[in-house]
Amino acid sequence: MNRWQRLFEGIKTEIVAFLFFSVLLTIFRAVFLWIFQSQLATVPIEEILKSLWFGFRLSLKTVGIICLFGFILGTLVQTFVPKWPSLRLKQIIYSIATILLTFLFLGRIPFYKIFNSSYNMMLINGKHDDIGAIVNTAINENKEIKFHYAEWTVKKELKLKKNGAFYVVSPWALTWDDENYYLAHSFLAGLPVSDPG
Repeated sequence: MNRWQRLFEGIKTEIVAFLFFSVLLTIFRAVFLWIFQSQLATVPIEEILKSLWFGFRLSLKTVGIICLFGFILGTLVQTFVPKWPSLRLKQIIYSIATILLTFLFLGRIPFYKIFNSSYNMMLINGKHDDIGAIVNTAINENKEIKFHYAEWTVKKELKLKKNGAFYVVSPWALTWDDENYYLAHSFLAGLPVSDPG
């Protein structure tokens, strides 16, 4: 086999490896979406397919780098050194890459499960921080605020009190205790108003 034949045989091997890793990463991505499908219940199928497509395009760079290692350390060297163990090196490189990608995929599933619950908690805590910051700003600047009284139902739905009427108050102090806000305010402005504007 001459130099050009060895080069083209090596390139065929890289193409097969490229296709294999592209499919492998696409399968990982599809399995990931399937595992977290409960969080995607309201997402249209077009958006899911778009994310798979963008993910595929993004993973082409990773696949290209893996195949580049095989090409440089295997095919390219074998083109000039006929006795070079090109196939064995490629098997080692691609096996390590497959094992590494699989461990990284499997390792991120528990991370995202933890992250998702932590992310939800961060949203709730962030909401509380934002409300506190707004009310404290109103207190410091002697401004009125408009808000709804609400409570959570047994079905975990937020239900507005007083038929959704807005309250307009001039706050004096705000405290947070046992997952509830307590607001000290002037009674003159604390009457419900029906106009939400």
